[in-house]
Amino acid sequence: AAGDAQVQKGVAALYERRADGEDGLMSENLYRSASVYAAKGRPFS
Repeated sequence: AAGDAQVQKGVAALYERRADGEDGLMSENLYRSASVYAAKGRPFS
């Protein structure tokens, strides 16, 4: 299911929402990076 485009899109959106709620620039950037990786179907580690 991790390769499923709908799952990738949903996970990316979740990370974007989490980034929007962060106060710190570093944590916001980490979540935005994770969102990009999720949208491409790649693991973020």
